[in-house]
Amino acid sequence: MQLQERYASVEHEKKAEILIKILQDKITSDETDGRPLYETDHSAWDKRMMAIGSIYVDLGQISEQIKIAETLIEHRADKSNLSRQHALAAMLNSRGASGDYARAEELELQCVPYLEKLGKDSPQAISSRRIIATAVWMQGRQAEAKKLIAEIYDLIETMGKGKYAVYKDVEKRMTNEMVEDLKNKPEIDAAQET
Repeated sequence: MQLQERYASVEHEKKAEILIKILQDKITSDETDGRPLYETDHSAWDKRMMAIGSIYVDLGQISEQIKIAETLIEHRADKSNLSRQHALAAMLNSRGASGDYARAEELELQCVPYLEKLGKDSPQAISSRRIIATAVWMQGRQAEAKKLIAEIYDLIETMGKGKYAVYKDVEKRMTNEMVEDLKNKPEIDAAQET
């Protein structure tokens, strides 16, 4: 009996749990001489962890996604690569009222120089600034966030003249959506955040 047939009648979440267990068991079983897989075969470990993270995305389990992202960051092979840290900051912002906005801001501020290597008007650098603006806004620092948002719009305008011109409309739409979302958030008193 094929694996697909064996689990065909099991509901989606149960299937996801089974797949996560299979991947976790594979990570453990492939450890060598008591050394974790991220030390002996980082590429295989990374792919399996990313697969587990993708399943949590599908299930909408943000807390589990965050745990996976933190583990990937902790054991990354290239410590100078901040792309996973960038993703984690976005996840922290996406948790709604329970978001860890101060941590998101701190993590993302470290990513700005890394992402700006592609250009200040690159989609990655603009995304980074949106994450910071959201985190700042949600910490009750709306005036500061509004300045950051104005800078984002200025950078988007420069996209029309450079190599990232093709992304200008998408970046403007995404920034407009962020602004509308922030406008719908309740005002937070900065004193409450401490």
